[in-house]
Amino acid sequence: MSNPTIYGLVQEHSLVKELWLADKSRLEKRGATQARIDTYSTNIDAMKVSKSSSVGTRSDKKQSAVDEKKARGEALIPINKFRTAAKDVFGAKSPKLKEFSVGVTLTNSTPKMLEAITNIKNGWTKYQSALMEEGGILEEDYTELLDAEAALTMKDTAQEVKRKKEAPEMTTAVKKAMAAAVKQADFIHGKAEIEFAKEKDKLKQWKAARKLRYAKEKPGDDEKPPETGR
Repeated sequence: MSNPTIYGLVQEHSLVKELWLADKSRLEKRGATQARIDTYSTNIDAMKVSKSSSVGTRSDKKQSAVDEKKARGEALIPINKFRTAAKDVFGAKSPKLKEFSVGVTLTNSTPKMLEAITNIKNGWTKYQSALMEEGGILEEDYTELLDAEAALTMKDTAQEVKRKKEAPEMTTAVKKAMAAAVKQADFIHGKAEIEFAKEKDKLKQWKAARKLRYAKEKPGDDEKPPETGR
């Protein structure tokens, strides 16, 4: 079996999202949730950015650092919304605040900030009703948090690529992002295979989506939609 390609993984992601949306309620019951799809999309974005950074022209390192700092500042806004809401819901001395990284200094550390966002996402999964009803958090706030995570991941990955002077296309950062995307895709595929085990047409569509990850880009392919197998 060939190895997955960046182009193929992007095509697979597009079709997986389409198929997931078509049977969202069924797949969410299996564990293929919106949060899982969001993480998958973040991995794909990071992969595309790391590829672009690795093969692109020389960049201004100072400007990159400025951009990353700006992304951290913007990410701090939704992070603090959730941390404040957690204190309102659970109380200023509750041990549950650790689940939202309350008290952790994040300003100058992108990895710590990404870790905090992961913690908050887990907290959102566990305490969504309380955070919305008692903490004033809206669905839009969660979307803002995910957008901040995507932006931070892009900046962090781009910085990693700049630090690594490896061959274009297959830098450590690219491989890492591709592996993360494959892991999320395989999880979602696994849930779909269980859910649609007795539905041959749907199963065929999902199998076709998985095969797309091995596709190689050809001239004009960027203008064609992925094959759906339908």
